[in-house]
Amino acid sequence: MKAFQRRSTGQGRPLGPDVARGFGVARGLQWACGLSLAVGLMATAHASAAPQVPEGLTGAEWSGIQAQISETRDAMAYEATRRGDDWVATNPAHGFSIRYAEKGHTELELTGGDAKPHRIALKPRSVGYAGGEALSLIEPLARDAEGETVTTQWSSELSEWWVNSDKGLEQWFELTERPKASTDPDAPLVVNLELDSTLQANLRGEGSHQFLHLSGPETSVHFEKLKVFDANGGDVPATLRLDGKVLSYVIDDRQADYPLTIDPTFTQQQRLDQGADGTDDDDFGFSVDISGDVLVIGANAEASSTNQIDGPRDDDQPGTGAAFVFRLEDGAWVEKAFLKAPDGAVGANFGWSVAISANTVVVGAPDTDSFKGQVYAFLCDFEA
Repeated sequence: MKAFQRRSTGQGRPLGPDVARGFGVARGLQWACGLSLAVGLMATAHASAAPQVPEGLTGAEWSGIQAQISETRDAMAYEATRRGDDWVATNPAHGFSIRYAEKGHTELELTGGDAKPHRIALKPRSVGYAGGEALSLIEPLARDAEGETVTTQWSSELSEWWVNSDKGLEQWFELTERPKASTDPDAPLVVNLELDSTLQANLRGEGSHQFLHLSGPETSVHFEKLKVFDANGGDVPATLRLDGKVLSYVIDDRQADYPLTIDPTFTQQQRLDQGADGTDDDDFGFSVDISGDVLVIGANAEASSTNQIDGPRDDDQPGTGAAFVFRLEDGAWVEKAFLKAPDGAVGANFGWSVAISANTVVVGAPDTDSFKGQVYAFLCDFEA
């Protein structure tokens, strides 16, 4: 996102203070920008010398080697390593550390935005049909790691894998044979796991959108994307169930061909802020809008005195306001632009409302010009 253009609609007509104050700015905008003065902004590029190609290699060959080195380095950040009797790893993209304990539980520790780290631990407890005899899972027969994958053998029929990557921490089970049948032919297969966490747990969503939500004051983790498929690759109906500290995968395997594969994923929901430059009084998050992989956040009380995009951040003009543009890159939201009004004034509340459509970001400032209000449109090159 290298280029932005900034446009102001003028003093509230046809976009007045009422539009600036609400989320209707995108609708009110129409194509009224034709009445406005466009201010162009050019991106600054820093030239750097091309890397020297080793003798005997073409430029394409050397670029391929460098790409492989970078890919290997990134993958190593997620690998499990031995620590005593356990295996440990980190997940830089989602901000948690992992301990794969010898006794079979897998534990996540994450900081999020809260003062103290939080803990989530899961351990398989049993597998079998509801109302029938279940196989108890006390300790694993074996647990080993290779790269970012940790494998646990619970029985001759049940294996568990954890795969750590920038997409999250993904759990897999493979059940090679159908368990001992229940007296009820319609009874579902149930895999029970012991859940122990310092976060509050509850189920949300329905059907394929169901997920386990674990939350603290400023921390949010999802255990989601539960998928079950059989030997033929066919989808097998499955839901989550939570009963106290027992999380269950409830599976309708009546039409399934074994082996079954069970696959959910842990992801930490990213907490966005202004970083070290923000203050408690900026109202960051007062307004929010999203389009695809681009997110716009208003902070109507932000106090920087600059009137430039990506200008310096100070605390000299309370209430001028700002808006922040983030883009989702490799599973993480990255700040791409810091937007300010070109004619910002104290108390303007720029960022009271925001909207995004295609490559246009619109920001409302209801209290500019003796409360007449202004709406500003920024044209963004999101692909640059």
